[in-house]
Amino acid sequence: MKLLIAYIRDSLSLFPSFIKELLQVVIAPRQGWHDTEKAALPVRLLLLQGYIPFISIVSLSAFLPLIYRSSATPSACLLEAISVFIRYFIGYFAASFFLGFTLRRLHADDETLSVEKTDRLVLYTLASLALISLVSNLCPVELALLQMLPLYVVYIIWEASWHMLVPADRRLQFLGVSVISCVTPLFLVHLFFALLNQ
Repeated sequence: MKLLIAYIRDSLSLFPSFIKELLQVVIAPRQGWHDTEKAALPVRLLLLQGYIPFISIVSLSAFLPLIYRSSATPSACLLEAISVFIRYFIGYFAASFFLGFTLRRLHADDETLSVEKTDRLVLYTLASLALISLVSNLCPVELALLQMLPLYVVYIIWEASWHMLVPADRRLQFLGVSVISCVTPLFLVHLFFALLNQ
């Protein structure tokens, strides 16, 4: 039992740092992006010890409507939990692949656009969207403000253009490509599970 606890503690050692950086990116995007790069935590470790445990928590929060919503059913909540996890898991790899291919066309200096920067952009952008899902599941009433929060993530991506050193005349293209790359995989997986649920 002690070995299991020690293993879990070691495998989640970067989780607090991930949450701290995520909140920094959400609260003050431009400074937050700067701080995430300054911290120099490897994206691979943040993915394994921060992002994946976080989206697991978000997916488990899909069961919360069972507490406060009479129309919620265990089977629907289970399907939603699986959908959320797969959506953000596949979304990370799909967005990283697509951005890694397309952003170099928008960048003046390929040497300054690293895979690490691209992956970090995707990681925290998708984590910001997952955070909105978590807050939505925690809220027993539907608020119009929560429906508008994904637009704030667009602003977070816009502020990342300075972090990514994108030339000023290509920032709108960067924004469009980044939004499409991050949102499209999430939408397609969501659509697939919505069709299964019919």
